[in-house]
Amino acid sequence: MAYSALDNIASLAGQPSTVFYRIVGVDKAGYSYYSIIATVHPVWNNWSFSVAPNPITQDKLQILLSSKEITPIKVTLMDLTGRVILQQNITPGSAGKITVNTPHLAAGMYLVQVLQGIIKPTLK
Repeated sequence: MAYSALDNIASLAGQPSTVFYRIVGVDKAGYSYYSIIATVHPVWNNWSFSVAPNPITQDKLQILLSSKEITPIKVTLMDLTGRVILQQNITPGSAGKITVNTPHLAAGMYLVQVLQGIIKPTLK
């Protein structure tokens, strides 16, 4: 069996250092079965990014990061169906700015995803 669930632990007050999970299964007869308790230590990396200009002009966009980390970043530009249009690996400068060339991009709405370490936010 496989289980999957999503929660919004980011909404918890104070960003806890430890989160506990437990699964309760109930069979057809009404008996409950409890899993072992799983402990998760979330990594809270309070960073965000913005894209300018929006809409894109002059075949380039600039990504502004609130993070000052200089670890490699993977930038992915996708259409609204999730099809990858452009993907680049970039090492950001200390200013938190990244310029991505977007030549021959048709007019429309796109998603920009920035992956740095395990953090992967997406903007439209």
